[in-house]
Amino acid sequence: QMGKLKGLYFSAEWERIGSYFMDEYNSEKYEGYHMFNLRSSYKIKGFEVFVNLLNVTNDKVAVRASKSYYGSPTRPIVSKSYSLGIPRTLEIGIGYNFNAKIK
Repeated sequence: QMGKLKGLYFSAEWERIGSYFMDEYNSEKYEGYHMFNLRSSYKIKGFEVFVNLLNVTNDKVAVRASKSYYGSPTRPIVSKSYSLGIPRTLEIGIGYNFNAKIK
């Protein structure tokens, strides 16, 4: 932070969820995913303005994957379920810190 850029922040995030088994029998794995996010904010006099770009690459990911069985034990019906993660998302906001000392 230098000169007029005091209070300006940038960050890049890499989120990695590793592979895991989808059922209690460990019969199938979900391979996990990677997600990249960019964040920026500017703080001045107790206020913070922020802009976040989530899932920069717009990858389709499942934040939860599971596999279950029902019906007859000899001829079970298999059901797979996937909860989709967010698509590329732009967040813009403003906040105020009531405890901040105004200079």
